[in-house]
Amino acid sequence: MLPQTTNGETNQPAKHGLILLTGGTGYVGGRLLTVLEKAGHTIRCISRNPDNLQSRTSDNVEIVAGDVLDPDSLRNAMAGVTTAFYLVHSMGSPLSFESQDRKECGELC
Repeated sequence: MLPQTTNGETNQPAKHGLILLTGGTGYVGGRLLTVLEKAGHTIRCISRNPDNLQSRTSDNVEIVAGDVLDPDSLRNAMAGVTTAFYLVHSMGSPLSFESQDRKECGELC
């Protein structure tokens, strides 16, 4: 559950600035995206194939083309972000997915 604060007389989700979501086309990421959207958060998703994500989001979600292994595209996606959710895995990679995941996460962190 996302943190909540009391705002006057109504309960509103805490606004945490711009949120970057990686893995928005995956099982967990897709569900988190829905929760974040419903809570009214400002969301940016990075995707290697933005068209695959477009039909799953509202017009309020910014989708940027990029790859967590490409430092320039990741740097652009991270601009102005205050919170990032890293939900990418490399289990389909011909390399050791553990090594690949460490490398990908290292670029984000």
